[in-house]
Amino acid sequence: MKNFIILIFILSFYLLTSGKNYQVSANISGAEIYKKHCLVCHQADGSGVPGMFPPLVRTNRVLGPPDSLIRVIISGISGPLTVNGNDYEQVMPAMNYLTDSEIASVLTFIRSSWGNKAAAVPVKDVKRVRFQTRTSH
Repeated sequence: MKNFIILIFILSFYLLTSGKNYQVSANISGAEIYKKHCLVCHQADGSGVPGMFPPLVRTNRVLGPPDSLIRVIISGISGPLTVNGNDYEQVMPAMNYLTDSEIASVLTFIRSSWGNKAAAVPVKDVKRVRFQTRTSH
């Protein structure tokens, strides 16, 4: 069953992204970017999918300093991950095709939605983390 769910996720991701230009308009809000790129895995309410995709609601990574969260968007994440006491091992692909402004916008949306109360993510922080990520490889 787990393999079937993973296959459905991969197929959904492929169908959503195949043949499309990854550049998003600068006029799209954080909520719209979330709907386009995050909703399939993390759900409309940020609750994630138990055992598969972690929640974005009241988690240390979402509510803490934004650098770690920015890195996840830019570089992706894989391997064992524990969120709110639950383990996850799915891969989140890098979304480094999003502009700095789009990343700041979507992360600000996530950090202020579903009961989350964290500060906005400034574009300058995304620029800094993207630069650090490029130079650390």
